[in-house]
Amino acid sequence: MSETGELIRSMRVARRLSQKDLANFSGVSYSSIVAYENNKREPKRQALDAIMWALNQYEETKGPKISRQTIPKLDSTEKPKIVRVVDLASDDVAYSWKGKALTDPQVATVRAVVKSLVEPPESTN
Repeated sequence: MSETGELIRSMRVARRLSQKDLANFSGVSYSSIVAYENNKREPKRQALDAIMWALNQYEETKGPKISRQTIPKLDSTEKPKIVRVVDLASDDVAYSWKGKALTDPQVATVRAVVKSLVEPPESTN
C-alpha cells in the first residue's frame, strides 16, 4: 500500500468513519476512496486536500465502538432492522447530521433533550 493510501485508511479508521462516510464528508467519490486505500490510484492534490480536510473535522476516537445491533420493532410485523448504536453520553464520538459535523453546543443541546426524555427529573426536596 502506498504511504498515501495507508495514511488515508489509518486516519479514517482512527476516526471510526466508513469509506462511504469519508466520501460523503469530503465530496470525493466512494470508488475513489476505495481505490486510494487499496493502492489502485494516487489521489490528485485537490482530492487529497478534500479528504484531509474531512478527516481533520473529527478527532481520533479511542472510546466506545459504535456497534451494529438488531433492534426489533415491538409493534410491527416488519423484519427487524440492523442499526448503528452509539452512546450519546460519550465524549469520544464525533457526531454528524446528514454528513455535517455537529458543533459542541449542538451536541450539548441534543444530549440535554435526550436526557430530559429518558431520565426522571431530579427531585428537589
